[in-house]
Amino acid sequence: MKSMTLAAMGWGVWWTGLVLARFAPELAPDFLSGRTLITALSVVCAVPGLLLALSTIRAKRSWLPFAAVAIFANASLLVMPWLIEDFENLPK
Repeated sequence: MKSMTLAAMGWGVWWTGLVLARFAPELAPDFLSGRTLITALSVVCAVPGLLLALSTIRAKRSWLPFAAVAIFANASLLVMPWLIEDFENLPK
């Protein structure tokens, strides 16, 4: 529960930044410094969330699907900065 809450907060930071950059660029921070801020805030949520998610894995295999959702949600937050960087390099 706590790990998914942290993942939702981290993804909320990313989506807020992306929506502001797209629809209200005057409210969005400078893209390069804003992306650094967004990345830092999401990592602050993702690292403890990932540790909590990994700690929920029990000895029984039936726990793995429940933990996998939270693990994927938090791990994908850690990969997001590299994905955004790749999207910037796509031809327009």
